[in-house]
Amino acid sequence: MNIRVSAGSASLLGLQHLRMMHPPTTIHLLQFSAGGCNASCAFCPQARVSLVDKKQLSRVSWPEYPWLDVKDRIIARWDEGAFARVCLQTVVYPSCVPDLLQATSELLGARPMPVSVALVPVARRVMEQLKTTGVDRVGIAIDAATPELFARIKGCDAGGPYTWDGHMKALHDALGVFGKGHVSTHLIAGLGETIKEMAWRMQDLHDDGITIGLFSFTPIPGTKLQHEAPPSLASYRQVQLARYLIVNGISRVDAFTFNPDTGAITGWGIPREQAIALIRARRGRMFETSGCPGCNRP
Repeated sequence: MNIRVSAGSASLLGLQHLRMMHPPTTIHLLQFSAGGCNASCAFCPQARVSLVDKKQLSRVSWPEYPWLDVKDRIIARWDEGAFARVCLQTVVYPSCVPDLLQATSELLGARPMPVSVALVPVARRVMEQLKTTGVDRVGIAIDAATPELFARIKGCDAGGPYTWDGHMKALHDALGVFGKGHVSTHLIAGLGETIKEMAWRMQDLHDDGITIGLFSFTPIPGTKLQHEAPPSLASYRQVQLARYLIVNGISRVDAFTFNPDTGAITGWGIPREQAIALIRARRGRMFETSGCPGCNRP
């Protein structure tokens, strides 16, 4: 079995050599399938309909290596304190579930360590098997903020196998297995939603106990969305600040006010001066990419 390793992680493991200003604190792995992923997510280079080289995910190169070599290097570097977590991302192909269970059981059977799995929706029994092997977190990315956008970007309108209800069921199954605070999802800002729609989605997910990893849409040449524009920096900063206020219990979307025409946030439920002071006190930390504990993925 082979596996893909992000370029930065591969360098940290000694598989290749890169000059890095900030080495990754998580080892990022991606299941290998020669044809990529059988899903058709419109933004993703791994999608079967994408024209991008399958060694790419987002803007990052993920070279392919023998799994057993990667596993041994992970264990050796873990023992040296070189990283804080392993994240294994899945793609859809016929043997994705048995390959996933093999990789997690072989790694964690040899050396317990924090491992996250970025899952496609799977049966609850598979999640239970993952927990038994020692996986401590799972993520199931909905990416789109609304059911309608989900259908267009990841679901039936994109020619994909996913449904909004299926992803939501999988997230709640995961909560039942791993518990609140150990289940995450990803949201991509700039897929066509309003800021108000994104803010409400983040509030609903947070209220359910789901951790939110937030990203800005980046058009990748060769994908269905290659000609779409990314969100403006100003709008993305609004979404990032909204997430920070929500997940830290500082404010709620119920207290926000929005522009009735554009959906932009006009009030944060706290005084403007307090919001500015918070940004200064936190030195803009709310504007960094968010994700699992121990992850500094840009």
